Amino acid sequence: CLAVEAGQFFCDWRRLSIIGAVLSLVLATILQMPESPKWLAQVGRQDGAKRELRKLRIGDVSAEESELAYIAAYCAPGSGQSSNGSASSLGKLFEYRTSVYVAVGLQFFQHLCGHSAIMMYLGDVFVQAGVQDPERFVVIVMSVQVLFTVLACVGVAKAG
Repeated sequence: CLAVEAGQFFCDWRRLSIIGAVLSLVLATILQMPESPKWLAQVGRQDGAKRELRKLRIGDVSAEESELAYIAAYCAPGSGQSSNGSASSLGKLFEYRTSVYVAVGLQFFQHLCGHSAIMMYLGDVFVQAGVQDPERFVVIVMSVQVLFTVLACVGVAKAG
């Protein structure tokens, strides 16, 4: 995809459009993902929660169904534990306001320091630095970035 002409890196527009179309089709598979049974139970859609749970699990799901019943009862209207976007769930945002400030601040300073500009012109940076095979190093840097992004997402998902 990368071609060098007068020290500039570029991709043919046809290849870029094909890559974009393929990625769009891959992202369209998200529509086939089942809903979260826990969320469905929290908002009172118990039948939908059981249906989605059966899609996700093989075999006996009685233990999970009893947990869904507990979640539905715990988050029932009037229990004070509703998580359907009410004022009580909005109040939880203020409990984590320091964490939100840190996250937004990190994103702000990351973009302020020019991370995106460096990544955009990485090929030119490697050429000006005199690297023998700049395309290979660009691919390596981007691969490492993707790897660490995936690891960060897995870490956040496991941490809750």
